[in-house]
Amino acid sequence: MKVIKGLVLLCLMMLAGCQSEEETSQFLLACKYDAPATIAAMLDNGIDVDGQDKTGLSGLMVAAAENRRDVVELLLKRRAKPNLQTRQGVTALMLAAARGSDTAIIGDLLQAGASVN
Repeated sequence: MKVIKGLVLLCLMMLAGCQSEEETSQFLLACKYDAPATIAAMLDNGIDVDGQDKTGLSGLMVAAAENRRDVVELLLKRRAKPNLQTRQGVTALMLAAARGSDTAIIGDLLQAGASVN
């Protein structure tokens, strides 16, 4: 009976466009380890470009912090929101600046509308 309930819940989540914590974690790992082909496939299969983990980290935040410009560009082209915040109010731009990411990433985020405030 638990298996059936689990399958029903999974189907409802898929229909509602929800994603599991595991899917979000896999997406964030792909963003961290610079896997644009994997990221594109995940996005094509319905993963939320702005999906956040329990702390509020998004793929764009991770890619910006890890200096992954190709991933940042891909996510921005897929309409990732540059002003999403973690639970502590941190944005992708803040992470990129704090971690010393390439100035081109900071420029990409600013051009996409990232707030400096």
